Amino acid sequence: MIGKRSLVYLLILAISVAIASGFILYIIDPNVHSLFDGIWSAWVTMTHVGFGDVVPTSFFGRLLSAILILFGLALFSLSTALFSVTLMGKNMDAWGHEVRQIEQETSRIETDENQILK
Repeated sequence: MIGKRSLVYLLILAISVAIASGFILYIIDPNVHSLFDGIWSAWVTMTHVGFGDVVPTSFFGRLLSAILILFGLALFSLSTALFSVTLMGKNMDAWGHEVRQIEQETSRIETDENQILK
């Protein structure tokens, strides 16, 4: 449950960063002609798709794009880690249940053995 909630938070963060960065790109870069183009460019850069249809040409636009690339890399890494933790958590719960069953059966056998030896 914690993993799913964290993934939702990461998605909300990614969308928020794309919108904010898109707005900034629209303001500072002359090659970004609309707010939608700015958001699109930020999202495509952050997700490492890189269509190349909207490309920042100013120094600060390129700098922001470089920061978005690093942010996207960190975001993808965190998403992968959280997804893995969620899957492993489910497996660990299943394995934990099986281990408890084995421990209970072992305890029952030891009790029976002690009764036989008395």
